[in-house]
Amino acid sequence: MDRESRSELLKTIEAQKEKIHKYESKLRDLITAYKGVVKEKEALEASVKALVASEPVPNSLCKKAVIKSDTDGPEGEGTDTSDTQA
Repeated sequence: MDRESRSELLKTIEAQKEKIHKYESKLRDLITAYKGVVKEKEALEASVKALVASEPVPNSLCKKAVIKSDTDGPEGEGTDTSDTQA
C-alpha cells in the first residue's frame, strides 16, 4: 500500500509540474502581448500628439471652405436652407 500511495503522489507531482509549465508558457505569451499593446498605445499617443500639435488651418482657408460649401448647389449639397420658407 505504501508503494501505491508513493506512486500516486509521484503522478500527482508530475501532473502539477505539467500544469505549472503550461501556466508559465501562457504567462509568457500574455506578457509578450501586453508589451506589444503598450508599444502600440505609445505609438498611437505619439500620433495623436503630433496631430494636435500640428499647425491649425489658417482662418482664410476655413472661410473659403464655408463660402464654397454655401454656394455648392441645390438643396442638400452645401446650401444653407435654414432661412427659406416652406
